[in-house]
Amino acid sequence: MSSKETSSQNGAIGAHDIQPMPLGIVFPSGRLRISDSEHLERQKILSDNGFKIRSFEPENPSFDGYSAGTDLERAILLSQALTTRSFPVLWAARGGY
Repeated sequence: MSSKETSSQNGAIGAHDIQPMPLGIVFPSGRLRISDSEHLERQKILSDNGFKIRSFEPENPSFDGYSAGTDLERAILLSQALTTRSFPVLWAARGGY
C-alpha cells in the first residue's frame, strides 16, 4: 500500500499531498537593501515553509533612496500584484510612502 493510500485512509495529509501556497511580494519602497545571497536565502526559507513566491519588484533602482519610483510607477506595481488574483497572501516588503 502506498503512503498516499495510507494517508487517504487514515485522514492524515502527507507532505507530498500539500501544494505550495502562492505568495506575492510587492516592493513599494524599492528593492531590499541586502546582498543577493541573503535575498536568495530568505526566499529559500519561505519556499521551504510551503510558499511559492512571485516578486513584484521595481524595474529601476530608487532615485530618491526611499521609494520604488514615481507615484504612478508604484501604483502600477501594486495594481499588477493585486489584479493578478493568484495570491491568497500579498506581502508588502519594506512598506511604502
